[in-house]
Amino acid sequence: MSRHRSMPPSTAATTTTTGGGGATMDCASPKESPRPVNSPDGQRHVHFGAVVVMDDEESRGRNTNNQHDGVGESSIASSTDSELPLTLSNVKSEQSKPREWIKGKQLHQPCPSTALAEATDPSTSSITATETAIAMNTTSKLCKKNNSDQENQLTADSKYESAELLPGLPDHLAQLCLSTLHPSVLYQVCRSWRRLIYSPSFPPFFSLYALLSPTSTTKSHNKEQSDSVEFFTFDPIAFSWRPLPSPPSDPPLHLLHRHPSFISRNLPIQSLTVSGHLVLIAATTHNFLPALSRPLVFDPVSNQWLFGPPLSTPRRWCAAGSLGGAVFVASGVGRQYQGDVARSVEKWDMKKSNMEWKWEKMAALKDGKFSREAVEAVEYRGKLCMVNVKGNAVKEGAVYDAATNRWEEMPTRMLTGWNGPAAAVTEDGDAMYVVDEAKGSLRKYDPDKNCWKELIESSEHLKGAKQIVAGRGKVCVVCADGGRIAVLDVVATPAKLWFVNPPPEMEVVAVHILPRIIRPAD
Repeated sequence: MSRHRSMPPSTAATTTTTGGGGATMDCASPKESPRPVNSPDGQRHVHFGAVVVMDDEESRGRNTNNQHDGVGESSIASSTDSELPLTLSNVKSEQSKPREWIKGKQLHQPCPSTALAEATDPSTSSITATETAIAMNTTSKLCKKNNSDQENQLTADSKYESAELLPGLPDHLAQLCLSTLHPSVLYQVCRSWRRLIYSPSFPPFFSLYALLSPTSTTKSHNKEQSDSVEFFTFDPIAFSWRPLPSPPSDPPLHLLHRHPSFISRNLPIQSLTVSGHLVLIAATTHNFLPALSRPLVFDPVSNQWLFGPPLSTPRRWCAAGSLGGAVFVASGVGRQYQGDVARSVEKWDMKKSNMEWKWEKMAALKDGKFSREAVEAVEYRGKLCMVNVKGNAVKEGAVYDAATNRWEEMPTRMLTGWNGPAAAVTEDGDAMYVVDEAKGSLRKYDPDKNCWKELIESSEHLKGAKQIVAGRGKVCVVCADGGRIAVLDVVATPAKLWFVNPPPEMEVVAVHILPRIIRPAD
């Protein structure tokens, strides 16, 4: 059973930027004095009290001359404390769309939140960039003044509950105005704005969600933690790790990451991101039996766990993935090896209502060779792609076509370059990535030329990568020892690399990208 604990907001992280050749640059946070330390590879990195930022000369130049996508200081200076030049009748709400990660843009002075959080493109809003900047300047002063005037009349708690978002405006109109601003801006102004960005009415920004396990050292001192896996989310705006609510205790959850008798090898815990949910599919118990009789699902919107439909045969060492909002499980081993289970493929459509959730049998595999390891089935161009063995070993590949419910042979060049964990993105055009765990290179598949294109030729940080996830222009990699998460900006040319450290005495098992949870502000 997982045990949760509150983490201080000063969780350390490391920052490094790198191009295709692997050159690095130390970066400093404007919020804290950095503490340079030497990493095992001999490089000097900078630790912060939270997440990392990329801060090079180019981004600093953009920040100095360009305050919000083309809005300079002259535009901001034109406003006064008595003006609020917004055309409220033209405001359109996009609150159902999660914000997209910043792609190399700085909204204000470099801030750690911009490394993982996203900003909505101002060109898509009916409020102009100039109006937004003026509103930010004006309303920031008004909100601060409003909070200051109330300070001597209200207690801290009552002030937190009663503060207006924008003095003189109904909250629903104020929310429309503020939703055009980046959440990292709102977080730093006042408590009522900070509270807003975690509410259901504000467009959600994206966060990291991670399965964490105590390190080997921690386990040796506390045997009770030997089978514990904990669930955390990294908030890129507050710069801190926070535990998720505890999963249901009935039945008890035992997800084994490292067996006491086989400490040299980690046992897989298979998890997915499906339709905005975190889904746990398969794991192993102390007795080497399947740990989950049905999937366990976390919903960031309701901030709750729930169970999926029972599996016809609980299993481990399977291929798992998602396609079109549905979960697919292929092959695997139950209580013991069975040929029909090793060839079976099942589908669970999460788009349906909970009452209609069930597993459906799909076209079976030709043999049981995919039950050798726990592998990812990657959604790419409307199909599921997977290989049966990780790393550089001789392997077989298969591609499932959902439209025809048929299995196909994987293209030869796709198969030969699949030498490590893989992931794909479906937004803004399909793209599939793989980390060569032996060379430490990051590659992107080119379907037109049927080959893998190297984005990063070689990096010591990526060697031995355990798992990757892709989305919002980023590829997040669980490093070899689980000691940190490497985040690569694959939109930038060359690709940029930085790191997020897990909470103290914890190692990363898996990482996912999902909208932030709804919670009260600090």
